[in-house]
Amino acid sequence: MSKVYPDLEPRSCLCGCGKLVTPRWDFTRKTYTKYKSGHWTRTKSKLVPNLNECCLTCGRFGCTHLSHKTFCPVCHTRRKQRQSPACKLCSQRTISLEQEAGIVEMYRLGLDARPMSRMMGIGLSTIRTALKRSEVKMRSGSEIHRKYTCNKHYFDDIDCEGKAYWLGFIAADGHVNVRHGSYNLVIGLTISDTDHVKKFQQSIESDHVLLFPKHLVLGKNYRSVRLSISCKHLVEALVRQGIPPQNKFGKIRLPDLSPNLLRHYCRGYVDGDGSIFRSARGCLTFTLTSDRIFLTEFQQVLMQECYLSQTKISSYKNSKASYLVYGGNRQVPRILHYLYHDATVFLDRKIRYYLSLPGAQLSFYLPSQSPTSTIVAGDTA
Repeated sequence: MSKVYPDLEPRSCLCGCGKLVTPRWDFTRKTYTKYKSGHWTRTKSKLVPNLNECCLTCGRFGCTHLSHKTFCPVCHTRRKQRQSPACKLCSQRTISLEQEAGIVEMYRLGLDARPMSRMMGIGLSTIRTALKRSEVKMRSGSEIHRKYTCNKHYFDDIDCEGKAYWLGFIAADGHVNVRHGSYNLVIGLTISDTDHVKKFQQSIESDHVLLFPKHLVLGKNYRSVRLSISCKHLVEALVRQGIPPQNKFGKIRLPDLSPNLLRHYCRGYVDGDGSIFRSARGCLTFTLTSDRIFLTEFQQVLMQECYLSQTKISSYKNSKASYLVYGGNRQVPRILHYLYHDATVFLDRKIRYYLSLPGAQLSFYLPSQSPTSTIVAGDTA
């Protein structure tokens, strides 16, 4: 005698649309297997009842038998119910417009899809579909798991003194790595220049941790400060601005900037690879080390802006590097004035040394002074 299943009362649709649906029993033949004599064998099959609730308005099913294939009542497309609570081919939504707007807003505020799914009790695929439907750009895996932040658009456009200076400083004392899908910007200086690295952090709004590694040189330990930033957009912007990845020697060229911004770029490069000192004969000397092509371009700028004559660019022995030298108590102060006049960003260590050299008058901004302060080199103040 066959078993009689009772009729079910109408109930609300599972999707929350407010419609009443009539549950019904759906019988599916299920085959049972048994492990016997080293292998599985079919023993018997019988009809198994499955409660199947469907709403003709939204097409959402509530069948407990996940492998059961059925038809969408909206577009009549055959599908598996385990794939989605609603047919992907029909235009019906499984969440309300208010929920979708909230998902988009929370995602733009920084909340990722996975924790949003746990918080709202909505499937992860449903949230991603809602974001794609709203044309929201999905964050990559590296952006989701990023621990530190910075202003990745800082070098997109070189339009101020700080950007031009740091671009020149990175060209001299920094390097970028693009390798195996990794994008890194690294700046390493001596431990005494830690404040200068912190200036760069403030400029790009970075919260990355500074590292202080030790280096063994000729039997002595020396400490340095190192800043490493992994950001694809920032590195790609630097490459577009003329900072070549990996080995940069011989590839750096002066960027196409306005004369005022080019002055700040040159100051950044000099703070990295240049020096000004007094020779044994008591003569002020300016030197800059780089490749010959870059030094030729840099010399043309000094000749035009500082009214200097052309000098010979020499090369180091057993090295591809070259150096540019200008000497004299009249020429060097002109270079100093061109580079540091009315400057707001510079390397403090070199400024202190330049101030100890007589004969140069510099006007630049210091944190403890007004912007119109003028400091004459050689002053004790």
